[in-house]
Amino acid sequence: MALAPKFAGQKFAASVSPEAIHTVELYLDYVCPFSKKMFNTLYHDVFPVVEKKYAGRVQFIFRQQIQPWHPSSTLTHEAGAAVLKLAPTKFYPFSAALFDKQTEFFDVNVVHETRNKTYERLATIAGTLGLDEAAVLKSLRVNDKPAEDGSLNIESAAHECLTEDALSHLKSYKYSSVDRSLISRYILKHYWNGFVELLPLWLAPNMVTLLGFCFILANVACLEIWVPDLIGPAPSWIYYSFAFGLWMYSTMDNVDGKQARRTGTSSGLGELFDHGIDSLNCTLGSLCETAAMGLGCTKLGVFTALVPCLPMFFSTWETYHTHTLYLGYFNGPTEGLIIACLIMTTSGYYGPGVWTVPIAKLVGHEDKLQDLSMRDLLLPILLGSFFLAHLPFCIYNVAKARRRQNLPLAPVFLQWTPMAIYTFTVGAWLYSPYSTLMKENRLVLFCLTMSFVFGRMTTKIILAHLTRQPFPYWTVMLAPLIGGMLLGNLPRFGLQQVTAKTELWYLRAYFVFALIVYSRWALLVINSICAYLGINCLTIGSKTAPGQEKKQLLSPEEPRRRSPRKVANGGIGEKKVS
Repeated sequence: MALAPKFAGQKFAASVSPEAIHTVELYLDYVCPFSKKMFNTLYHDVFPVVEKKYAGRVQFIFRQQIQPWHPSSTLTHEAGAAVLKLAPTKFYPFSAALFDKQTEFFDVNVVHETRNKTYERLATIAGTLGLDEAAVLKSLRVNDKPAEDGSLNIESAAHECLTEDALSHLKSYKYSSVDRSLISRYILKHYWNGFVELLPLWLAPNMVTLLGFCFILANVACLEIWVPDLIGPAPSWIYYSFAFGLWMYSTMDNVDGKQARRTGTSSGLGELFDHGIDSLNCTLGSLCETAAMGLGCTKLGVFTALVPCLPMFFSTWETYHTHTLYLGYFNGPTEGLIIACLIMTTSGYYGPGVWTVPIAKLVGHEDKLQDLSMRDLLLPILLGSFFLAHLPFCIYNVAKARRRQNLPLAPVFLQWTPMAIYTFTVGAWLYSPYSTLMKENRLVLFCLTMSFVFGRMTTKIILAHLTRQPFPYWTVMLAPLIGGMLLGNLPRFGLQQVTAKTELWYLRAYFVFALIVYSRWALLVINSICAYLGINCLTIGSKTAPGQEKKQLLSPEEPRRRSPRKVANGGIGEKKVS
């Protein structure tokens, strides 16, 4: 007899009372003649009597019961659910009106009309009761075109894991992470704690994250102006600015959650926003490192610029299954970023040519090291750190999580499919001898495009993790990537090679497409979450999240005994550093 709050409209309002001692549950179908008789008797004859003599002692609950042998039953109950969502107090009047017009939705009267046409007639009935007919129809209408990712069963927000049931998981959200880095634990933790105190309390945590990303965008702009060939040498201050921008991005990325707890504005949106920005940065921060080492549009330069996508994807995949972000003793966000900053600083002092100087000139042993340079060691270092220090631990943690849930491990490896497609198509396109992108120095534009493609792919996984939804295997933004791979390999299929101009315009169109699709999707997700939780994304509002009591901010001296209200960023749970 329990009823979720969102279905409160299904209770007969006049008799609802927390002390009601009798509950009558009505299992009714809108197109069942016997249900109509029962409802009309209760609604017109019984309810008035109960309202006068037994208010507070009896309550009625309308249980929507679909009868599958009535083809239009599902459609009519969907309309009832739409009214229940938009105007709960109108649920019973709408039900009465729908029962009055019941015969209009019998088989003979719906067999020759489309589903959307039936929805229109149902919305018209709702409109006669003062509801917004257009809003009711919008919540019912089925799109006759496939979704952006090719899905054929769609519903705008619901398609993006944003049904009300999915969003309900955000109310119980608790951030969980384990950072075993000794540098984070003994050095940077104190720096971050001090830095966050410099931020004003009116600054929203998501805005902190966004400001950090602006440093990366500024770096990319400087790169395009002063080091467009990714070789250089550029003025020394450019490389110093790369290091500064990357360091500030990391700082903001680490203090946004602290700012959230400091201002009492933690919510699942913060993790989504934070890690979503991290995904966008994967091909941009490393692009600056490519320029700092003077790698240019070579195979090594392409690999260096795009390889951070691998650890980011598998960390996200790991978090989806474990619901905990694991950072090892040596991890990319801490030690890897420090190394990148040191590389950029070194290039600023000595110039990017320093990475081609034979190591033997510095340490001797010319007979063994010969002409080996740091640039020659870059590829094995990157591959070794991923395959030996990162991927095995991701698999191990996922395996532990699956065993705890008594679930098989093998199926999760199919979830590598989107990353396999992404990695293969990127390599097959750029490394193709028939592609002109590397020859024409288009790596910056390519990385900007891949920023949105990879960002969409991983952020969908983060959203699915937060809302406990099925793993997303596909995004429509991979389709043009496959098309680009085919375009760059046409001679392999006996077709004529495309011109450099044609391939460039294809890439430009892909960038515009990726930008529009990603932006639209991001706005849909952010607005839906903000509306559901009653929060703002980039500002700190006075309204608390649903179900949360408003609490005063904790003073620096006050222990964190109270749970912060959920608003916009970071995790409610404290970050574990061990």
